[in-house]
Amino acid sequence: MKIKVTYHGQFRDITGLDEEEIEAKDGVTVVELRDLVREKYPRIAAKREILVAINNSFAPLETVIKQNDQVAFFPPVSGG
Repeated sequence: MKIKVTYHGQFRDITGLDEEEIEAKDGVTVVELRDLVREKYPRIAAKREILVAINNSFAPLETVIKQNDQVAFFPPVSGG
């Protein structure tokens, strides 16, 4: 299935994209999709933490992504 992925913050800078479609197997989990993105973008792989949201809510790594889900990748957030 094709999954629409959006990138935010420095991940947008790393990929040079706001969004893209990634081909993945049916039943792919957040951790599996995250690993696909890490393989494609080594500079993202170098980041220890990657936050992933599905349909505007941060998702546990074992969450299964369904067709038409909106998936977003965020770098770790810091503030003060």
